[in-house]
Amino acid sequence: MMSLTHAAIAVSTVSLSLGTADGLVLATALIGSQLPDLDSTESFVGRALFPVARWLEAHYPHRSVTHSFVATAGLALCASPLVGVHWHYWVALVVGHFTGWFADAFTKSGVACFFPATARMVIPGNPRARLRSQSPGEYWVLAIACLLAIVSINLTSAGGVSEQFGRAFFQDSATAAQVFHKYGSTQQVRVQVEGMKVATAEQVVGVFT
Repeated sequence: MMSLTHAAIAVSTVSLSLGTADGLVLATALIGSQLPDLDSTESFVGRALFPVARWLEAHYPHRSVTHSFVATAGLALCASPLVGVHWHYWVALVVGHFTGWFADAFTKSGVACFFPATARMVIPGNPRARLRSQSPGEYWVLAIACLLAIVSINLTSAGGVSEQFGRAFFQDSATAAQVFHKYGSTQQVRVQVEGMKVATAEQVVGVFT
């Protein structure tokens, strides 16, 4: 798969799973998604870290050691100090790496995910349904991943799916109070009121800040 496809899948997966639109967290996921291709000097990350890529390329077949559960576990262990910064960064890097190589299981050559075993996992069983790099099928995957990422980031930035659902379908006092408690201390809140005072039966209509 193309580097861009790996990046889009990783970003959308991390944004959806963590419910985050944090640019640094999503950038960490993007970096993680590129690391499996460190076993090729022709890849973007392989050119950036050429000495490491050249050594891996000389000693291991493509999509073997770096495209495996062992590699993801090793990265998770080495990256554990990120938990001290924020656990979202650690999860983003690990999930980004996992999706980066797991997506290649849907291509014709598959991945040696159980390295050091040489058997390759290839999904699906029908060879004609497997993806080829830069094929129409991959561009569809890229488009869907980008769409999911955009939707997730926009919803998360606006308060999340549950909040948007509540605003759209439950426009009552409870929803208004919940939104006010969440944002009232950090943002200026304008409220349009149409109702009546219980004690005096006086009608209340207006916008209050």
